This record gives sequence, C-alpha cells and structure tokens, in this order.
Amino acid sequence: MDPLGLVVVTGAHGLLGRAAHEALRARGADVVPLVRGPDGAPLEWAPDRAPRTLTEALDGARAVVHLAAGRPTHFDAAGVAALAAANLALDASVFEAAARARVPVVYASGCSVYGSRSLEPLTEDAPCSPLGPYPAAKLEAERLGRAHAVDAGTRFVALRIAAPYGPHQTAATVLQRFVTAALAGAPLRYFGDGTREQDFVHVDDVARALVEAVARPVDGVFHVASGVPTTMRALADAVARAVHAAAPSLRVVVEPAGEPDPQAGLTARYDLRRAREALGVEPRVSLDAGLAALVAARRAPP
Repeated sequence: MDPLGLVVVTGAHGLLGRAAHEALRARGADVVPLVRGPDGAPLEWAPDRAPRTLTEALDGARAVVHLAAGRPTHFDAAGVAALAAANLALDASVFEAAARARVPVVYASGCSVYGSRSLEPLTEDAPCSPLGPYPAAKLEAERLGRAHAVDAGTRFVALRIAAPYGPHQTAATVLQRFVTAALAGAPLRYFGDGTREQDFVHVDDVARALVEAVARPVDGVFHVASGVPTTMRALADAVARAVHAAAPSLRVVVEPAGEPDPQAGLTARYDLRRAREALGVEPRVSLDAGLAALVAARRAPP
C-alpha cells in the first residue's frame, strides 16, 4: 500500500479532524494538523512543534484535507450569516494557498447544499437549492475550490457529507441532544409528526472516505452518507433502544413535542454509487451500532 506522505489537515481538533488524523496516520501519512488561531487563521496544532503558517505547512504536501469551519450553535439569522461569511473567507484563503503550492484539496462540504425534498436518491449532479446562508456558503466554496484547482492544474475533491456523528462530537446536533436527554432519563420529543429525515453517517465512515480521496487520483464531488434516511421519530426510538440496552433501568419515553417542525418535509436520500466506484468506500457502521458505541463512550468514566 502506497504511503501517503505529508498530508495537511485543517480543523484537526474537531469531530472529523480527529478521525481523519487517526485514519491518515494508519495509512502511513505524516499528518500536519492545523487549527484556527486567535486571528482565525489556521496554525499548526502539535505540542512538540512550533506553529507554522498554512503556506509553510503545505510545502511538499500530497494534499490538504480542509475540515476547519465554524458551526452555528443556535439559530440567529444575523449570526449564522456572519459565520457563513467567515467560513467562506477561510475556505478561500486555504484554496488560494493550496493553488499557489499546487497541492490538491479535499474539502468537507455537506449534503445540506441540496435543501432536499426529493423522494428519490439524489446524485451529485442534482440541482442545489441551499436553505440559508450556511449551506449556500458551502456550495460557493465548492465553486471557488474548483476554480482555483483548475487554474493551478491540481485536483479538487468536495465530499458532500450528510450528518456526521461520533464520540468526540461537541456540536449540539439533534442526535447528540437525544442521547444527552435519554441518558438523563428525560423524554425524547420530536417536532411535528417526526417524519423529517436526516442521514446520520458515522465519523469512521467519513474518515475512510477522506483517506481514499487523498490516496486516489480522483476529482469532483462525492456523497459521504450512510445511505439510510432516518426520520426524527425513528432516531428517537433508536436512541431510546441504545440507552435502554446499556442501562436497562432507563426506559425513555418518545413523544411529540406538540410544536410544528420548521423543517417539515425535508428528506435525506443520497445516491452513493459515485463514491463506491471512485473511492471504493461503503458505509460500514449502522446507526444502531454507532449509537451503541456513542452511548458507551458517554457513560464511560472520565
């Protein structure tokens, strides 16, 4: 197996960054992990090395895996718009630096760019109608990254990742909120009729796709998802089962919240054939298995 050489990973302390770092090193890569410094610029994150700029880190790199991004912590239209703009500015700076160094980019985009209400699995060529500034910025970043790569004659891979989850996740996603509530014995309440969908993909499956996007001479857009759309009601039921299996004394009630779902009607159905054929990856971690591991990690003593 071909050692991957030097690979730069931005956002190295996040959910995806930690997993990518570990998976890349397992494939023989010399990983330079970067996080955002106080001024918002990526800096090297390694206790045994002096910080370096992104430009210095890219010298001799096989690829940069760009995962760094701020994420909304609550809904505030102005705040989300400002965060999206800041992310896009960071993306542009990374793409420009990579183009100058003629280093390929693997970019973490999202399936949210579709704003989907489709009942058929979407291919990567489906029209995009992002709902809000955050996914709109992801779509614009894909365009910018592609343009810089074409000008530099390098590769640009955009991985449209569904809803990633795993033990080191800090974002207050619906999955994490349900797990927290269930472990506290609180009821799990879903909005509307609970039929809104998401596709929850385990971080280990995402990491495998990131590694293959570095290792293989691929270019373009690929879905990274479980391929299994899950309703909010089904998610709540799955979390309740996982918690009860780990702690039989906890019997969690799943019930409607009595409030409408502001995202009612959204679906999460993604065609995985392109990633399967070009990257050689298949989702391996089922939602039940992933939840069991997450609950075990959350219950483990610190």
